[in-house]
Amino acid sequence: MATNSAIVELSEAIFNRIKEAHKRVYLDMAPEKDPATGKAVRFPYVCYRLPSSTQRELPEEFFLEVDCWDNRADAIRLENLAAAVDCKLHGWNYISDQFGLRVFRVNRLNVRDPDPKIRRRLLRYLVRVYFIT
Repeated sequence: MATNSAIVELSEAIFNRIKEAHKRVYLDMAPEKDPATGKAVRFPYVCYRLPSSTQRELPEEFFLEVDCWDNRADAIRLENLAAAVDCKLHGWNYISDQFGLRVFRVNRLNVRDPDPKIRRRLLRYLVRVYFIT
């Protein structure tokens, strides 16, 4: 069973891994203003979330969703960002004092935004986590 500190460490490990691919990474959703600059958040950026988990036995399985956002008319920069994030996450193994994990890509989706100027790619992963009790 995962402790609160283990879940916090899991989220931080994922955040730090995604941050290797891009500097603007946010949990759940982008804020109106960038905490570092106090200015409006600039495109492109990445948001991630761990919306659910299941545990039958070992391991506990989390579903990680990563949204890559951009506002350019062409999708080249967005596709490169999504590929960079995917390169960091798919097949990633991580071991800490509290858990070990392995990440597998489930799918990569092109999601239409109501605003035609916004482009989004949704990357979904299965994260298998072995918590050390």
